[in-house]
Amino acid sequence: MSKAFGTLAARLSLILIVVILIFVVAFAIYLVRDRSDEMDEMILQKGVSAAKTGATVAGKTLDGIIDDGLFTTGEVFDYTLVPIDLPGAITRGYAGASDQALTNIRKYHYASTLDSFLDNAVLEVEDEFLKDPQIVFAVLVDVNGYLPTHNSRYSQPMTGKLASDRDNNRTKGLFDDETGLQAARNTEPYLKQVYKRDTGEVMWDISSPVYVKGRQWGSFRIGLPMDKAAAAIAALRWKVILAMALLLLVMVVAINRVTSYMMRPLQFLHRAVERMEKGELEEGEIAHLGRTKGRDEVGVLSRVFARMAAEVNAREARLKQQVEELRIEIDQSKRAKHVAEITETDYFQNLRQKAKQMRQTNSSE
Repeated sequence: MSKAFGTLAARLSLILIVVILIFVVAFAIYLVRDRSDEMDEMILQKGVSAAKTGATVAGKTLDGIIDDGLFTTGEVFDYTLVPIDLPGAITRGYAGASDQALTNIRKYHYASTLDSFLDNAVLEVEDEFLKDPQIVFAVLVDVNGYLPTHNSRYSQPMTGKLASDRDNNRTKGLFDDETGLQAARNTEPYLKQVYKRDTGEVMWDISSPVYVKGRQWGSFRIGLPMDKAAAAIAALRWKVILAMALLLLVMVVAINRVTSYMMRPLQFLHRAVERMEKGELEEGEIAHLGRTKGRDEVGVLSRVFARMAAEVNAREARLKQQVEELRIEIDQSKRAKHVAEITETDYFQNLRQKAKQMRQTNSSE
C-alpha cells in the first residue's frame, strides 16, 4: 500500500480526491437539506392553495344559497345536529368492538339543516381536489368540527364491518378532537397541523377559514400524507446522493488522468536523474529532456538538467581522453625507465664492451 502511494503523483491525486470529497459531501448535504426544505415548502404551498381555494368556493356557495333565498342566514348558521340511528343489521356486525371503537363509529352520523343540500352543492368541488394524489381529503367543516359532506371515497355504504366502515364511511361526522376544532375555528389565512387520524394515518392538516356574509362559518380542511411527502423527499435525497457519487467518480478519474499527464515530465526527469546517478543516461534521453516545453518549474528544471547532463557527459568524455593520454605517457615513461634500468647495469655494460671489441677485431681482420 505504501508503495502504491510512494510516488508524488499518487499522493497528489489522493490529496486532491480527499479535498474534493469533503467539498462534494458538504455540498451534497446542503443540497439535500435545501431540496428537502424546498419540497416541504412546495407541498405546504399546494395544501395552502387548495385550502384557500376550497374556502373561497365554499363561502361563495353558502353566500349564494342565501342570496337565492334557498336558506336564510339563520338557517345557514344553525349548527344543530340530529343523531342518525344506525340500522340493527349494521350494528350487529360491531359485536365485540370496544366502547371507544363504537363511539368513533357513531360520531360519524349526524344530520343538519344543510347536510343534504351540501351533498349536492360541494361534493363535486371537494372531489376535484382529490385528483391530486398527494391530497387525502378535502372537506368543508363548520366551527364545531361537523363535516356535513365528505369526499366520495369516504362516503361509501356501511357494511357492518368495523374497520371498513371506520375507514370508508366518515361523512356527516363530528370531528371535535383538538386538531379538528383548531382547524374548524382557525381565523388565520391558513393553519398547518399534524393530524393523527383514528385510521392510524399521520398527515398534515391545512385549514383555511370559510366566511359567509362576513362571519366565519367554519373552515376548509386539506389532508396531506406525511409518509408520501417523506417518501418523495427520500427519493429526492437518493437522487442527489447518486448524482454526487457519480460526479465524484468522474472527478476522481479525471484527477487521476490529469495528474498522471501533468506529472509525466517530472517522472521522466526523475528516471533521468536515477540513470545519470548510475552512469547510464544516454544522449537521446538528454536531448528529450532538452526539448521539454513549458515555462513552469518542471519544464525549466528539465531543460536546465539537460544542459547540466550534457556538460557532465562532455567533461567526462574529455576526462576519459585525458586519462587515456596520460596513461600512454605513463606507459612510455615506464618503458624508457625500464630500458634505462637495463642499460645501466654492469652486466649490460660488459656485454656492450665485449660487443665493441668484437666489432673492432672483425674490422681489423
